Amino acid sequence: MGHPSPKYSAEFKQQAVRLYRERGGTYAETAREPGVDPGSLPDWVKRADAAQAPAGGQPL
Repeated sequence: MGHPSPKYSAEFKQQAVRLYRERGGTYAETAREPGVDPGSLPDWVKRADAAQAPAGGQPL
């Protein structure tokens, strides 16, 4: 039916998020270079942001 989803390592995802943050632009533009599905990158960025949030969810 469809193609299986590729599995990306945590390191690969971190590098893609870093690339997005450093270069700016759109998710689609950033995802094109490493060959990532543009729909995956926003999820990775949101997860990275959540992982960096202070405990309790309150900004300092």
